[in-house]
Amino acid sequence: MTQLTKFGNFLIDKGYFTFDFIEKATVKLHEYGDTSPSALARLLVDEFKAPHDPVYEALSKLYAFASYEIDPETMSAEQIAQTKDIVGKFPDEFKKKLFFKKIFPLRIQSTGREVLFVLAADPTDKILQEIPAQTQYKRYEVAWCKLKTIEDLIQKIAPQKNEFLQLLEEAGEIIVDMEKSDTGVNEAALDEEINKSLLVNLFEGALVEAVRKDASDVHIIPYSKNAIDLYFRVDGKLSLWHRQENTPPESPGGSGQRPQYRSGQV
Repeated sequence: MTQLTKFGNFLIDKGYFTFDFIEKATVKLHEYGDTSPSALARLLVDEFKAPHDPVYEALSKLYAFASYEIDPETMSAEQIAQTKDIVGKFPDEFKKKLFFKKIFPLRIQSTGREVLFVLAADPTDKILQEIPAQTQYKRYEVAWCKLKTIEDLIQKIAPQKNEFLQLLEEAGEIIVDMEKSDTGVNEAALDEEINKSLLVNLFEGALVEAVRKDASDVHIIPYSKNAIDLYFRVDGKLSLWHRQENTPPESPGGSGQRPQYRSGQV
């Protein structure tokens, strides 16, 4: 019998998972050689498809992190403005890394000294330790928060642009300008090159957004003769993310078939 880790026993004792489930995960954990609580949490979510929030809620309790709940829709205009001001002081690249890890700086604590209050889907993530070096905030406090809540906060306070979709829009504007002008260029060759560029940006944009949303699947489905739909499966629910009009027949989905790509395999 494989000896369970402290976190494994904690998950069983608190009723998060069954003994058999944790035992199977622990066997795999020992194969990888890292038996830390964080490693077990990642393994459970990534390979054993355990739901994210219960696993990391348990991890936060193991390390005595506080948990925090907030409804972004009930935030006042003053709260939103204050949070935007805090987020705006973070270096862009560091901010992107935090958002990718589902970490969000929410407010300044009133404790006599300036303490940044941070929400994290994984409060043990080591990138949090970089906050004092990367920002003006030298003291911070971390609380665990549900994954969806942090995603909603990011979308409301500091929505991230998808650079590939932005390129798609810019390419569409170029096409319109070209159609209005008579340059004497080989239109067939130009269309082919533009379509290739559009499809590359569309597909890469879908992968970027799938990672941001923690999607398990990306589905490319024909909508009509000249359009395709891209769907993401998040937490078991499949929903439309983007519809690309004027898609050429040779594009993914244009043949009338229904190719599907699992985001973790691409």
